[in-house]
Amino acid sequence: GTMALALAFASNDLVNFIGVPLAGLDAFKNASATLASGSSIDTLYMDALNGPVKADIRMLLAAGIVMVLALWFSKKAKTVTETEVNLARQGSGLERFSSTPLSRSIVRWGVDTNRFLNKLTPSSFREKLNNRFVIPEQIEEQGVSFDLIRASVNLTIAALLISLGTSLKLPLSTTYVTFMVAMGTSLADRAWGRESAVYRITGVLTV
Repeated sequence: GTMALALAFASNDLVNFIGVPLAGLDAFKNASATLASGSSIDTLYMDALNGPVKADIRMLLAAGIVMVLALWFSKKAKTVTETEVNLARQGSGLERFSSTPLSRSIVRWGVDTNRFLNKLTPSSFREKLNNRFVIPEQIEEQGVSFDLIRASVNLTIAALLISLGTSLKLPLSTTYVTFMVAMGTSLADRAWGRESAVYRITGVLTV
């Protein structure tokens, strides 16, 4: 899962990172070749850029090394990771974001909707559903933010969405997609309590 997400990140970020510079380099080479042949650059059209791009493997490796070093030494990347894990953690703890009127309104609407749905569903169904949300003891013992099942779901869904967006040439932020996947799975996994939901919704809206 981690490898799949890393490859999805790399494919998308490489396109965004060096796609435009490589296109500019190809345009410069075409213009230089036109001038070398004695033709006027005023009559040059960029039809050559319509063909398939053949990127130099050395440039791809150099760009990959720059990306790895930037992620490894970037304090901002570490802050983003800590924020994501903090908002998606299973247990309670110190919240980084404060409460806002908008987040309180969203939580109040969610609680009212839940009460309405509880009246429509039979108690046997609710009891059966609640039994599927028993928190494993290992989370309490090891102090991890969430279990391996949710971690694997986060990695798989985020990698699939990023790969799909890249193949469809959609403008997307890999960090934002990964963050929202983590928020969605934490909400579905009942990681947000009634008290912590206010602060975490504020965090989601802030990010």
